[in-house]
Amino acid sequence: MNDIIRLLLKLIKAALNNEACDVPENTDWDMLYNAAKYHSLTGLISYAVESCKDVPPQILESFRQDQMVSIYREANQEVMAQQAIDGMEATGIDCMPLKGFILKHMYPSVDMRDMCDVDILIHEGDIEAIKPVMAEVGFTYEKESPHEFVFSSKLVTIELHKCLVSPYNKDLYAYYGDGWRTARPKPGYKHVSEMSPEDFYVYTIAHLAKHYINSGAGIKQVADVYVLRQKQTDLDYDYIDEQLAQIGIKKFHSILCELIDVWFGDGKFSEATAQMSDYIIDSGTFGTAVNHNNSLIYKASEDGDYSKAKRGFFVSVLFP
Repeated sequence: MNDIIRLLLKLIKAALNNEACDVPENTDWDMLYNAAKYHSLTGLISYAVESCKDVPPQILESFRQDQMVSIYREANQEVMAQQAIDGMEATGIDCMPLKGFILKHMYPSVDMRDMCDVDILIHEGDIEAIKPVMAEVGFTYEKESPHEFVFSSKLVTIELHKCLVSPYNKDLYAYYGDGWRTARPKPGYKHVSEMSPEDFYVYTIAHLAKHYINSGAGIKQVADVYVLRQKQTDLDYDYIDEQLAQIGIKKFHSILCELIDVWFGDGKFSEATAQMSDYIIDSGTFGTAVNHNNSLIYKASEDGDYSKAKRGFFVSVLFP
C-alpha cells in the first residue's frame, strides 16, 4: 500500500468520525484527488479535506465542487425515489428499498454515500402496474435485464429488482431466491418493506462478495461495512455468522473485518488481508475490466458456486 492510499484511508476515517486530519507537507494533492476520484470518494473525503492545511486552491475547489454535486445528486435521488415508493404504497404495490438508499442514512451526512442509482425490490409480476406509477412521478421505462427493470428521469435512475441477486450467482440465489423472505413491514407503511438489521448486514456482505468475485469491490463498499459496524452495535452476530456460513462467505467476512481493523483501526496486515487490500484498492468503485475478465472463470464454472471457481488466492482461500 502506497502513501497516497494510506492518506486516502486516513481521510475517509476522519470524515466518517468528524475528526481533523493532518496531511504531510509533501503530499501530492493531484495524485490524492485522482485516487479518491477512482474510488468515487471525493465527495466523502471533502469533509476531511476542509480541515487540512495548505491544500492547493484548485484542488480544494475540485473537492468542494464534487461535494456539491454529491449533495445535489442525493437530494434529487431522495425526493424522486421517495415519490416512487409513496406511489407504490398508495397503489398497493409491494416494494423494498435496498443498498445505498438505506446505507446513506447511517453516514454522518447522507451525501457522503454517493450512488449512481436507486435500487428497489419488487414482485416481477407487478411491473405493468408499476409503469404508470413511475410515469406519474417523472420516470421513463428504459429496459429490462434478467434481474431488473430500469427507469430513468432527467436526473435519477431507479433499478427495480426482480430478485436480490442475479440468478447466475447460483450460490447466493440459492440462499435468497427472489429475496422477499428477508422482508418485514416497514413501520408506517402497508406495502413498503425493510430487512431486519441483521439481514441487511448479511445482504451488504453478500453484495460486496458478489462484486468482489465478479470484478472486484471498491474501498467505498468496505467503508459501508465500517459504517454499519459503527452504527449498529447490537447486531446478533451469532445469527449473522450462521447465515454467512450458509451462503459460504463466512471466512470472506472474517478477513474483511480484519481488513477494516487494519484500514481504520490498529490492526496489522496478514497475508490474507494484504492480498484482499491490494485487490480492492486496484478495483476502483465497482471493479476493473481486468478483474472482470478474470472473474469469467467463476461465471463459467460448472455450477456457479464460489467454491468451485479457481482463481488463485481470491477464491480458493476466501471462499473455501
